[in-house]
Parts: sequence; structure tokens; C-alpha cells
Amino acid sequence: MRPDLLIWDRQHAGKRSRPSDMGAAADVDGDGRIATWEREAELTPRYIQPGIVEAEVWGLESKLIDPLGAGLQADYPQRHREAVSLAQGRPRAAYLACHLNAGGGDYALVGHVPRSTLGRALAEAIATELELSIPVISRCRVEALEGRWARGLPTIRGALAPGLPGLAGVLLEPLFLDAPEHQAYIHEGGLTAVGQAIARGVRRWANA
Repeated sequence: MRPDLLIWDRQHAGKRSRPSDMGAAADVDGDGRIATWEREAELTPRYIQPGIVEAEVWGLESKLIDPLGAGLQADYPQRHREAVSLAQGRPRAAYLACHLNAGGGDYALVGHVPRSTLGRALAEAIATELELSIPVISRCRVEALEGRWARGLPTIRGALAPGLPGLAGVLLEPLFLDAPEHQAYIHEGGLTAVGQAIARGVRRWANA
């Protein structure tokens, strides 16, 4: 049997409809300016790559969706179709829409498609590992992407398929770029622990 799969999508970067979009930005290191590396989509690889390594330790396979890294452009619906294709034949597959937050909060957020039982279970498993591992988050919110959270739904909505009951998607917003404690944690290399926690969360979900 093929192993369970993590599909990491470096979102914002490489969108055909908005080629310059790199997400939120903030002065993470406090030097009075915002450098190129301090943009959201430049920072998410710092947790994606350690997450891929951690997943391999547990016998999970990973695939990376990163159009910009490949010199291409693809909007989210196209990425979702790729995720559905990658998930074929997998007992479990987790589509991870990788982001960082802004707005001064102190929590982590994991969002899922409303009324998706599998998606909520995936979100809860990742939230548990983030709360256990990341000291600077006050709590990890698990939210259905509707109402006040509906803006996040397009990031994962298309990564579901009736013929793939083992595929679930979540929106990941593990830290705030503009929260002082989170900034210090990011600057000191904390995104490595974030990626490792996400991978362990997927393992917890796949083994449930």
C-alpha cells in the first residue's frame, strides 16, 4: 500500500491572477525596515522544509506545490486539481495550505471546510501538536471557514473529491508576523519546530 501523503502548498507565491502577491509582510527582526525575506511566502518554506523532513521520519511521503519555485504560475483551483491528482491511491492525504498570519493576534489558526468531518479531525490533530510544541501561541483555534472565517475557504475548498474519502484540506496560519513574541520566535528559527509539529499532527490524524 502506498504511504499516507502530505501535500504542502506554498500559497500566495506564484499566483497567475496576482503575480506579485507574496502575502503579508512585517519588520520581523525589528531593524526598522521590511526586507524581502520578511514576506509571508518567503517565510513559509522555513516551516515547510522541516515539515517534509519530519514527515519522512514517520514514514509519510510529502509533495510540494510551489509554482513560483518552479518558475511557473498557478492559481488555487489549479493547485487543488493537482492535489486531487496526487492523492489518488493514498489511504490518507492531507492538503496543507501554508500561510502565516498578520493583525497582531497571539494564537495559531487551523481552518477546515465547513461540515467536513475528516477536515476537522485533521485540523484538531495539527492544533494539538502546535499547542504542545510552540510556546509562544496562546492557543490554537480550529475553525470552520465560514462566517468571519469565510475568506480563507478558497485556499482549500477545491482540494476535495467525492471519490477520495481519505483526502482532507486545512488552512495553516500558525504564527503572526506582526506579534512581538511571534516575531522573536520566527527570527530565532522557531519555524523549524512549527513544521515539525504540523507533520506530527498529520501523523496523529492518519493513525487515528
